[in-house]
Amino acid sequence: PVGMQPPLLVVSALLAAVLRCFGPRGGSVFFTRDTGDVLVTRHGQKILRSLQLEHPAARLIVDCVHTHCQIAADGSKSFLLLLSALLSEMVSCCGASWDSATARRLAQRLLQFCWTGLDDVIARGVTQRASLLAICGYHGDVVEGLVRGYMAGRVGDGPAKVLSPLVCRFYQKWSGGVRGAEPVAVIHTHFSLLHTAVSGLPIGCSGVAEGLVLERDWSAFFEHGPRVEVLVLAASVCPAAEPGRGCVCDRCVAWPQVCVCAQQLGACVLLSAAKQPDWVLQWARRNRVCLAECLDPERLDLLCLLGQSRPTPAGRVATATSVRRLVLGGRRLAAVVPAHAPRAHTLLLCGPGPGPLDQSVSEDQSQSPAADCWAEALGSGCLLPVGGAFELLLHDFLLSSDWTGDPQVSRLLARAVLSVPGALHSHKPRHFLQLHAHFLRQGSGGPSRPWSGGLESVAAKRQLLSAVLQCAAKLLTVETVLRVHAPLRTSRSDEEED
Repeated sequence: PVGMQPPLLVVSALLAAVLRCFGPRGGSVFFTRDTGDVLVTRHGQKILRSLQLEHPAARLIVDCVHTHCQIAADGSKSFLLLLSALLSEMVSCCGASWDSATARRLAQRLLQFCWTGLDDVIARGVTQRASLLAICGYHGDVVEGLVRGYMAGRVGDGPAKVLSPLVCRFYQKWSGGVRGAEPVAVIHTHFSLLHTAVSGLPIGCSGVAEGLVLERDWSAFFEHGPRVEVLVLAASVCPAAEPGRGCVCDRCVAWPQVCVCAQQLGACVLLSAAKQPDWVLQWARRNRVCLAECLDPERLDLLCLLGQSRPTPAGRVATATSVRRLVLGGRRLAAVVPAHAPRAHTLLLCGPGPGPLDQSVSEDQSQSPAADCWAEALGSGCLLPVGGAFELLLHDFLLSSDWTGDPQVSRLLARAVLSVPGALHSHKPRHFLQLHAHFLRQGSGGPSRPWSGGLESVAAKRQLLSAVLQCAAKLLTVETVLRVHAPLRTSRSDEEED
């Protein structure tokens, strides 16, 4: 068998690359690519994707981390920290008696605990105490607490204090003050189109803008009344056509059709994903028509969806309550407020450079896994303060007489989970001991005082433990590593994200 030392060394090497970024007080990693491009980030998945991995165990572990983050949207650094601590405890426990049969038996016991014991442990040892903490009272907005806890590990404690209220205000604008899972799901589904990154400004200049920001300036802009018709052109305008005869080019829109539609519908705003001829711009200026070109087609589709557009021969027509020009530093942006979606807003994220700006927009924009975890947390109320509360409660229950499961697996996991609060409070070891004693008192005698700050979901923590146990079981069942000389394959999704 391969044994435990090689996988442990691989996990330790991966952990060393991301551990300096762990927690709200962590720093950033500076990468220089072969092309000369610079990457400054503290995002765990981005760091792991930037590494050139040849060892098969390393690729297996990174694949497990990626799969977990697709579900929970967070936890890549905690994953490696827990996995490294768990493998270290296994090496200390088994020692020289390690063989393939022992490895397979331990893998089966880990999986059995994962499928049959983990939910019971969390329900009895964590969820009940989380309810006691909730009864004690959380001072603050729950949604803001979830966002604060999530973003502190991604961008740091300082930027999180600025961005968390901003993200919550963005959520409140979309929800209209009605709390629920639907606004969170909508935001995460369309987040790539509902935020605009502005480089060159401090993070404190970030804000929430009414309507959809189109990320381009108006080629021609005029003030109009409170309700305007917006004509979204299907393609570039072609002048060589007569009304009713169509266009000589299939990829163009006949200019007479555009004029007829604009006059009949009273459209005073033209939006286009293509670059229009100069004479179209001159016509727009003469007739006081707002014109924006070279826009993102997906953003235009979202505008038509929210504005309940209707088709015309020249494109699609939607109604807007207003059109505006936003000025951020030296950058000007076009904005449209759909009439049928008055709650539509855009999150404006500012940063001094590409690195800090990328950290602010660190969520995976192609999926909405965080929405599911937050929706479940808002519905069930199973929330805990960040900083190791979940791990400390789980540790105490696994070692208590209330739990009668597999003693070896319980001891291994109980010792491993302490690695998370230990790393979070490594700068103040005394604070870690005080926090542990505080939760011991709360567990035995009930809550002692109200609490505030960042929150984390028990469901997300449960998913993290499950993923780590399954990854450890895979490593334990590896018998032989075969080395082949073949080029490394990169998945299409990773290439697109880079």
